Amino acid sequence: MRALSYLPWTQILKAVFALLVLNAFLSMTNWWPTPFVELDKRLAPEFVLLWVLLLALVWYLKTLSRGVLVAVTLGYFLLVVGRYCDTTAPALFGRNINLYWDTAQIPRVLWVSLKSSPRWLSVGAGLGVVA
Repeated sequence: MRALSYLPWTQILKAVFALLVLNAFLSMTNWWPTPFVELDKRLAPEFVLLWVLLLALVWYLKTLSRGVLVAVTLGYFLLVVGRYCDTTAPALFGRNINLYWDTAQIPRVLWVSLKSSPRWLSVGAGLGVVA
């Protein structure tokens, strides 16, 4: 507790608020039947695992390099995107996305989409996915 006495309370409150926001993005639920989400009041298990991983990295490396921070940030971003897709897919498509069965259909869907849409729209959609 002695180490906490040296930190200003505003920094502690900012850190707690940041942790609550990061957890909220991993505990979102769907606002049925729209592509929008609601933030849920629960502790996301993915956030706990990410937090334990970050604590282990700090313990092992003592200081985190820029590359490690970028990797952890990208991992968190992928978790948020995965959570969004997992919560909104049933509302939009009527069923969950199954990577085993649905991955084989991606080339066919892309081919049909490319044939039926203007070239500029296809290029724009591809650039949007890459971005």
